[in-house]
Amino acid sequence: MRGSRADLLLAVVREHDEAPAWDFPAQEAAAGVPAVQLARQPYRTDADELRGALRLPAGSPA
Repeated sequence: MRGSRADLLLAVVREHDEAPAWDFPAQEAAAGVPAVQLARQPYRTDADELRGALRLPAGSPA
């Protein structure tokens, strides 16, 4: 991800899928950017909730 100019790693984990909980810490460590995991998400994700999750913390570069 470092060469991709990504600002954030967003992992959306569907409900009833427990495997990503084991993988996420390694992915987060390797990403080189802030990482957020949305766990137990329904198969249909609300667009407004997703937009809210993507807001960067205060002071972060846009």
